Amino acid sequence: MDSPETYDEQEALTNYVVQNYPDLMPEHGWAKVAGPLVEDDEGPHPPAELPDGFLERYAHVIVVNRCPECDRILRTSQAQQCLWCGHDWH
Repeated sequence: MDSPETYDEQEALTNYVVQNYPDLMPEHGWAKVAGPLVEDDEGPHPPAELPDGFLERYAHVIVVNRCPECDRILRTSQAQQCLWCGHDWH
């Protein structure tokens, strides 16, 4: 389980959207939708934060799955166990 000190809402939200809504970011299309990819030792990846207006633009599509106990963003849209607080509802 991750420690609470390492939780970053913006990073968790960006990772969640990239992982669970790949259709919003077709291959090589991330720059058109959300800005240029970041290049580092791990290779190209989306920036740590979604650009301004991104969530509003796709609010009709994106549903963020949150823990009912601690309200943190879960890893997947189908998750029923929080890796942050350990709450399990399945």
